[in-house]
Amino acid sequence: MSATTTAGAGATGKASGTALRAGRAAVCAARAAPMTVALLILVWGLALGTGALRHPLPPDVARRWGSGAAALTSYQWWTPFTSGLLARDLSGYLVVTALLAVCGAAEARLGRRRTLLLLVPSQVLGCVVAAAIVLLTGPNPFWPTDMVGSRALGLGPGLYGVAAGLSASMRPLWRRRVRVGLFTFLVVLMLYSGHLSDLQHLVGALSGLAIGRLLSGPASRTGPSTPSRRETRILVTAVLLATTLAPAVAALRVHHPGQPTTDATALLVTSVPAPTAVRTVCAQPRRAELCRVLRENIHSPRPAELFLAALPVLLILVFAGGLRRGRRAAWWGALVSQVLLSTVIVVDLARAASPGQLVVPAVVLLIPGVGLVALLLATRRAFGQQAHPGTYRRALLVIGGVLGLAVAGHCVALAVLADAFMPTATNGGAVLDFFARIAPTPLVARPALAPGTPRAAMVAALMAPTFWIVLLVVLWRTFRATDRDTVEPAEHRHARTLLRHHGGGSLSYLTLWPGQRLWFNAARTVYVAYRRCANVALTMGAPVGDPADVPDAVAEFASYCDQRGWIACFYAVDGGLADRYRALDWRTLRIADDALIDLTTLRFSGRRWQDVRTAMHRAARTGVRAQWCVLAQAPPAIVDQVRHICAEWLAGKGLPEMGFTLGGLREALDENVRCLLAVDDGGRVHALTSWLPVHRDGRVVGWTLDLMRRRGDSVPGVMEFLIATAATAFQQEDAALMSLSGTPFAFSSAPSPEDAVHRLMAGASRILEPVYGFRSLLAFKAKFQPLYEPLYVTYPQASALPAIGNAIGRAYLPRVTWRQAVRILAVTIGQPRAAIHRRNRI
Repeated sequence: MSATTTAGAGATGKASGTALRAGRAAVCAARAAPMTVALLILVWGLALGTGALRHPLPPDVARRWGSGAAALTSYQWWTPFTSGLLARDLSGYLVVTALLAVCGAAEARLGRRRTLLLLVPSQVLGCVVAAAIVLLTGPNPFWPTDMVGSRALGLGPGLYGVAAGLSASMRPLWRRRVRVGLFTFLVVLMLYSGHLSDLQHLVGALSGLAIGRLLSGPASRTGPSTPSRRETRILVTAVLLATTLAPAVAALRVHHPGQPTTDATALLVTSVPAPTAVRTVCAQPRRAELCRVLRENIHSPRPAELFLAALPVLLILVFAGGLRRGRRAAWWGALVSQVLLSTVIVVDLARAASPGQLVVPAVVLLIPGVGLVALLLATRRAFGQQAHPGTYRRALLVIGGVLGLAVAGHCVALAVLADAFMPTATNGGAVLDFFARIAPTPLVARPALAPGTPRAAMVAALMAPTFWIVLLVVLWRTFRATDRDTVEPAEHRHARTLLRHHGGGSLSYLTLWPGQRLWFNAARTVYVAYRRCANVALTMGAPVGDPADVPDAVAEFASYCDQRGWIACFYAVDGGLADRYRALDWRTLRIADDALIDLTTLRFSGRRWQDVRTAMHRAARTGVRAQWCVLAQAPPAIVDQVRHICAEWLAGKGLPEMGFTLGGLREALDENVRCLLAVDDGGRVHALTSWLPVHRDGRVVGWTLDLMRRRGDSVPGVMEFLIATAATAFQQEDAALMSLSGTPFAFSSAPSPEDAVHRLMAGASRILEPVYGFRSLLAFKAKFQPLYEPLYVTYPQASALPAIGNAIGRAYLPRVTWRQAVRILAVTIGQPRAAIHRRNRI
């Protein structure tokens, strides 16, 4: 057999294999969502039967079967149903096909009956209520003059209603993301486009949202928590993208003539005039300026023109990528671009529209931009990430160099072809022409020179897109550069050296977390990690360094704080060090118990370990295995799943995340932190734990549990499985101890009756239990039979205790708002005890 025949047979085999896989996928889809598949076949069958794939539907067909205000007044009751089965042209059928994927997902998740209860009422209500709104509001500047007589086709109201209703069955994290993105897009699209179908889509989505909440019950009405910093970035990015893409979609539609609001979207697209129209205009001497503009457009290369027209969208997409990473520079870019775009659009509209048309359209066009500016200002604290020092300086040098080369190249090219431009190109005119061309031409300015030949137009349009492409690439790479927080300063490197050499307690690694200030003694042999809350210097654990110098360092740090009017407070120190503070006449107060496990004697045998052994056997039966990794070096697919688990866990809590001694995903991304993941055979991460190293004499002698997160639908007992697996691995590495960390405001033994302060703290623990479940967490740790070592807070005088309590609260909840405080109070007072345990279970 020849090589050609073999290659042909191989290609045929690959093609047949691809067709077979496609056939299997189609069969699986038909089995999972038969109603959706049947609806898809019906819609495309009607498309073929009506000939809409070759040419738009005739107006009489739309009047007969389309929905709208005229259909409502004519008692054409069937139009909400028949309009959903038709579309005006091929593009409409493609959009409906894409949206039917949402319907298929809903059918697979909710079932056929519930999907129908979302689809049909949303379609009917979207058509009827939108028609009623048009009739009640009458002709106004928001609607085109023919809105009352307009007819809409398409299944959009029902399908958008299915999407909104499906969000009610999602977990709080994705429920919020889907709703924010969906409704932002629909509202902005209605404002910029103003079609009857846009109003129907918005009403249909609102109807589906209400129906979905009824079908899903009380669980869907539980609001998610105030977004975390990362979730805030994602939501703002979603709003920015929706606000940017909606006008772009509206600009591609056929607009109603004479409608000022929808005509404004045409500013995003430059049209190419017909040659006959150019000749007619240029034959009139009084229309020389218009002739110049038309000749420029007719000779302008279409790709370059489209690129400049789409430039605002591309620029904002780059800023959105930076916002998702929390970059401050991207925040400034998005803010300034929105202000400039809103201003330019309104000014251009003011020049184009008559005085009677100006007010309402300008206000409508300002709503998305002003709303987005307000959102960016309100969430500015979430965007504080900065690139490595020098990143922006290098970016500015590259952009400046490219700009200079582009200006020089533009001037040289126009000098060679000076006679091909009107007026004749000069050096000064060439510079002004270049800066006019690098702006989005339809929005800002017209070039000063009009090319008279296709060759001149090609040369004139070359430099501006080149400059913008380089600028977009540089910005994109800048926003993806290494964050400044990942670059360790010199003082942190010295502190890390002291920690590794001298070691410390089970919580000493927390002193290297971001956000800590470091103080060193005069000899730089001891450091103290602290954060200042009001006038309290609250330390993270005990001093770290040479044990012989620690007592003197305590007194030196206290003097350092006293000179500045601060109250020194050492938080979470163990009993041995607490005795040293008592010798200095400091007060001590027990605030937690550190759960320690002696790995040298640990055995999972006996009745007390039954729950742990059961969890390990269940994980083995269900195909869940433990996988070690350094999260900072893990594959993106793993990191993305971990991010999602953490965000889902926080959103399900409905309350702000705590910090200080309780780490999060940011701390887990430290390269010296080990993570243990529960992963199934399909690569799905069910849960994770992170472990901080405990150093002594230059080596790691133990590990401390920090982060525990799991999916809501994970295997029962997955946390017990991970902790037991970690203990076994640490034993094999000859580690001496494992700490399950301290649980704030929860104690292994009841306080003595005569201790008023401890009784007060125990009462506070009971009050906060419905909110954060400290005591439930302590009960979970008790499954591993730990030894408890008390942790103390030490302070110089009793009168400082109220200020210290305030500082500790602000350290654990640094960004709590008054709304969150009210929610915490409401949860602590009114939540049923059964619901508390369901939410706080590990």
